[in-house]
Amino acid sequence: MTSLRKKLSEHFELGKEFPLQDLMLFLSGVIKQRKVRAWVYDQNIIDTGKNKVSSKKSSSKKEIEDKLIVDHYLGWKKGEVYDACMDFIKASLVIAVLPVLIDKSETEESFLSLLANRFEWHLRKNHQQSDIGRLFNNAVDILKEEKDFVKVKSSKKKAQIVWGLSKWETKRSILEKEAIEKLKIKFPSYAHLKKFQNPNSDKSAPLISNNDLQKILFEILEKANQYLYFVDIFEIIKDSISFMEARVISASGPIGSIDKQEDEETGKRKLLFIDNIQGVGDPEEKAMIELSDEHWNEPVQVFVDSLKLEDQIILKDFLTEDMRPKQIADKYEWARNSTVHFIIKKTAQKIKLLGNGDPKEVETIIGLIKKCLSKINY
Repeated sequence: MTSLRKKLSEHFELGKEFPLQDLMLFLSGVIKQRKVRAWVYDQNIIDTGKNKVSSKKSSSKKEIEDKLIVDHYLGWKKGEVYDACMDFIKASLVIAVLPVLIDKSETEESFLSLLANRFEWHLRKNHQQSDIGRLFNNAVDILKEEKDFVKVKSSKKKAQIVWGLSKWETKRSILEKEAIEKLKIKFPSYAHLKKFQNPNSDKSAPLISNNDLQKILFEILEKANQYLYFVDIFEIIKDSISFMEARVISASGPIGSIDKQEDEETGKRKLLFIDNIQGVGDPEEKAMIELSDEHWNEPVQVFVDSLKLEDQIILKDFLTEDMRPKQIADKYEWARNSTVHFIIKKTAQKIKLLGNGDPKEVETIIGLIKKCLSKINY
């Protein structure tokens, strides 16, 4: 049977029927497999305009809805999944995303990878922007309104405003970049203060309460003991609450749907295409895509690269050598094993947040981190 990539190519090049139902089923599978919660997607931006998908045999909405993969645990309803998928398809046709993705991919696997990445980004982008924007604005407002803080240097750009503590009686210089990096390393983790979204809630929760945010702002400036640009303050805030911004994974590392069974001819794991589940009675049991561990390859690599060298060494010994904090401290002749314990605890919190608190995802991430660290000689 024909692959999704070929069906779309034939539509654009030969004018054949647009594979709407196949494409909708694939996209609904991405929502389930990548655990995108309903509240992440802003339903208010759904396009209900004139950009209709043309098809010689246009399937009815109800017919397609009944075949979509819907995860109610993630807060989705049939109609919401349908609208989110349809909105992406309409937007993609307007700016010709689908033909571009076809051109960029050489195989069905790479095409499904690109398509899944683009759709996930489409679902998450507005929430990410609103989350980080709200945190940015809340922090600025607190610095402006609370008497503990004072503006030292004004700027038209909020990020370039310099802040200090009003209790300081003597003038100070602006903290150097090198010292800021050291402050980041030593600054305690406040990931436990980050709020987790109630999947049944209609509104998204703030990343952190304003009361907690005020305390963190005060502690940042107090520990710095010098003036700071807001852009540097904000970077420390994001780091301390382990805020991981969404990334679009590149096509160089395909993450298409992989069947767990091996192909009889090649002996390798084979691709699971949309055609393989046509007529399947229970789409919940045989989701159109089974995203493999490769889904996390690049995010994990980015995470490992973001760690300080000392943290990487500690994490490698802890995960791959199964060493206790005291053993690690003794190995490198560090005076206090409590520092090692703190670094492990802080890193563990970041890993948990990277996996959105899902035990299975966290387990996958830890496994990939172990593989990544085991290849590095420190």
